[in-house]
Amino acid sequence: MANHDEPAERRSTEARVSFGWIEALSLTTSDVGAALRSSVYPGAAHERHRRSWRMGQHSEHDGVLVGRLGFETESATEVWNDEKKDFEEKELARGTTSPFAIRLRDLRLAFQLRPPAIDAKAFVGALQGLLNGVDDRYRWRVHRDTQEIAFGEWKSTIDRITSIDATLRRPNPHYADREIIENAMEGGNLDTIVVQMLARKKSNEGIDLQDEFVREVVEHSQAYGKLAARAEVQVDGKTVESKWRSGDDTSPEVLLPANAETHEVDLTRLEKEIRNRPAASH
Repeated sequence: MANHDEPAERRSTEARVSFGWIEALSLTTSDVGAALRSSVYPGAAHERHRRSWRMGQHSEHDGVLVGRLGFETESATEVWNDEKKDFEEKELARGTTSPFAIRLRDLRLAFQLRPPAIDAKAFVGALQGLLNGVDDRYRWRVHRDTQEIAFGEWKSTIDRITSIDATLRRPNPHYADREIIENAMEGGNLDTIVVQMLARKKSNEGIDLQDEFVREVVEHSQAYGKLAARAEVQVDGKTVESKWRSGDDTSPEVLLPANAETHEVDLTRLEKEIRNRPAASH
């Protein structure tokens, strides 16, 4: 049983952590770790997609550099002015941060995902911009680890599918057991069928993948065509959208302990994780 009297800094939840590597495009030294140290500058700023990204403080432990970066956005809100006895509009800065760890001998990278605000693509883009804006002697490219994920594997990670968009083409050589698609394609003398499905708004179940028509559309579009789907998943008590598309890749993830109040990953565990990570396959 959880001890609710336990201090907040001891209570933990889990955080999603992804991986990548940093590529040196130009060097004036043989020590790649030293070159990177000069580019990880606290306070460095980078504007990206209307977000003001900043590099925070960092530290180094036995060849692993750990730190955090994040962004601020300004949003208008109504706040109470006691002197005026009325509400007034103010611009407030709101931010989100992601801890990271870099193994300096080969620039292997681990970083926390903060969905929906910071996904893997947003993080690597921001880190690359921050690194390249500091020391003109060095140029860097940041890559994320990627892998193709099958539709069946993706659907096991979500709660409900909200939409499906599919393009179905005439097969070569056959329709297999997809009789509904065969009858529509052959009966209508068609080369292509485009299907859009939206889940009922009043239903919490999402699109039923076991329905025969839905099953045939999904299977045929993967074999002969294109398929895209959107879904919902609960992350830290929030509903987050998840997407899948034919040919897309995803970023491998692990779950690591995080502070229950801030939801930030424990830096010690992040450091340990990157120490044991295999070299990147370029």
